[in-house]
Amino acid sequence: MEEQTALAPLLQLPGELILHVLSFLNVPQVLTVRQTCTLLKQITHSRSLWLIFLRRQQEALPLPPRFSAPVDPRAPSESFAEPLTHLLESDVIRAHRIARSWARPRIRGPTKLTPTPGDSLIILEIFLDRWLLCAYAEGFACLWDLGASRSGSSAVRQTARLDLQSKYWSSLTAALCPTCTHVILALTCASTPGITEIHRVQLRPSASIYDPEWFELMHTLVSPVTQVARTIEPASQLVVLSSTNAVEVVAVDMSASSPNGNGKVVESGMSISTHNDDLDELLNSVVASRIMGPYIVLFKSRSIEMHPIDAGSFHTLSTPKSHHGQVLKHHFASSSVTFRSLSSSDCVLTEEGLSFTFFGYDFLQGILHFDVSVRFMHSLSGDASLDVTCVGVYPMSGSINMEALFPLRSSEPTLAQSPLTGIFEPRSRLPDGNVNSRGFVSAMALGPQGRRAVWIERKGGSLVRDVLVWSRSLPGTGQDGTGDVVIPRHVVYSVKSYDLREDLTHCAIGEVSGRIVLGNRAGDIFVLEVNY
Repeated sequence: MEEQTALAPLLQLPGELILHVLSFLNVPQVLTVRQTCTLLKQITHSRSLWLIFLRRQQEALPLPPRFSAPVDPRAPSESFAEPLTHLLESDVIRAHRIARSWARPRIRGPTKLTPTPGDSLIILEIFLDRWLLCAYAEGFACLWDLGASRSGSSAVRQTARLDLQSKYWSSLTAALCPTCTHVILALTCASTPGITEIHRVQLRPSASIYDPEWFELMHTLVSPVTQVARTIEPASQLVVLSSTNAVEVVAVDMSASSPNGNGKVVESGMSISTHNDDLDELLNSVVASRIMGPYIVLFKSRSIEMHPIDAGSFHTLSTPKSHHGQVLKHHFASSSVTFRSLSSSDCVLTEEGLSFTFFGYDFLQGILHFDVSVRFMHSLSGDASLDVTCVGVYPMSGSINMEALFPLRSSEPTLAQSPLTGIFEPRSRLPDGNVNSRGFVSAMALGPQGRRAVWIERKGGSLVRDVLVWSRSLPGTGQDGTGDVVIPRHVVYSVKSYDLREDLTHCAIGEVSGRIVLGNRAGDIFVLEVNY
């Protein structure tokens, strides 16, 4: 009598039903099912299954730009680019593993980048999760290739270097060009008259050694007063510079350079006055600035202002047109917030409005997380409405007015555990009023997608500098409206030293790869990889 092997009941189902059952699992469970038999192994490689996982990740995790658009698992494969189909499974698995390991301590130590051209860092910024731009006040700028994020390669090499010799630079801002082939920089010199130089550096993955000629001087702008470079937007070809009493929006052709870099200011048709005789407004200075769609966003110490770009003032260049002439303002008077530093995400722009998120650091209260949305009113008046909502707080003292920050939650009876005292209290009363200050934040960076952040905390009376992380996908972040509004502590790396030169003063984040870059007071740069 021949022995027959009966198929398991699951394997007797049609393939479409098996895929439907597998869609209720998570990524590790599917990888486990794949090891059971040949048939399930083939089914778990189905493109439609991994598109379902991708759609779930798009709701919470930062993903590469090629996965930013919404996907439909039912769509035919011809509607997706070949790289998406080929790399879909590996990228989804990698995104899951990074998310799982993001808040865990970094077991491997950081990699130090050498050589160090200067001592006074003024900027650290990562582009495309791969290219690190660092600049020093002594007049040096370097571009590092941290390796392709999806390959996990630890190879780091310097691909370009700018030496401005005797010039001492005070501020720098940079942005990626629309074609993602160059980084455009605006550097300012602390002198009278004020000098601003626009440089361009090409991103070359195949470069093995750096070439000083890869930094190209495009324009030199001269101002009668000293200015600070706030933001640069190559897509709209605008540069935002600020002085003591005004914010100037300058239009510069970033598609081509002038002979010898001695170009003229193409247009300077928009000026925003920041002068105010009110004593309270004297403390409301500009902390940061971004160009968000049709607005110039001024992040001030105690308020947010969104000034519509006057397209008529820049008619010769491709600037975004605004049909909303109203200046939008939001004051933080009720919560007594005074921001010392700030980091914001990129904006999401639609026909209905725009939205973005930002982290602001108040020295007395801590880190506050806000979501900002602007709704365009399609009416004859052309007005727009601004909504600024505090969605999270990382308390560093007991002086936070929780009821003012979270008015809609102040009446909730739900208890939550205080990260400072360990006592369960109503959310509106957190943190406890008798808690001493935890320390201060020396650097902070929010990813461009607004889904991961990193900051450096120096504990009061301690030699320890902690590197902490946050993510929207972490439990207890309150992003779904049901969790705790208090951001939990997730320390992933610590530095303990008596040497003040080892104070961590700068940080940057590769939001998709989970890579963290740290800079200290001595100008040293370290790369901290996620362990997965």
